[in-house]
Amino acid sequence: KLLADQFELYSQIYEQARLCCECQKSSSMILNHQIQSMMDFAAINSGRFQLNVTVFDIKEALRDMIDVFEQQAQIMRNEVALNFSGFLDENYLVRSDKERIQQIFLNIF
Repeated sequence: KLLADQFELYSQIYEQARLCCECQKSSSMILNHQIQSMMDFAAINSGRFQLNVTVFDIKEALRDMIDVFEQQAQIMRNEVALNFSGFLDENYLVRSDKERIQQIFLNIF
């Protein structure tokens, strides 16, 4: 019985630590995006801003941003969802600057 209780306690501690680490990871990603926004603003003002145009899956890029917010939303007892029900299961490749698209999504959120 004692061993089972200890296992349960360690499992709970592990889960709490995992959630804290995920929250810290998402917070650092948000902070990184904010810093990048400030650097972009400075680059625009100095005339040195350049887009990094690549081909990427827009659905995947948006899912990545949802992952960033998911842990923080759970802590605040909110839900973040992205509904692609109007789309087929295919990839939606776009040619653009992935970081700028994610930055726009971050600013909307």
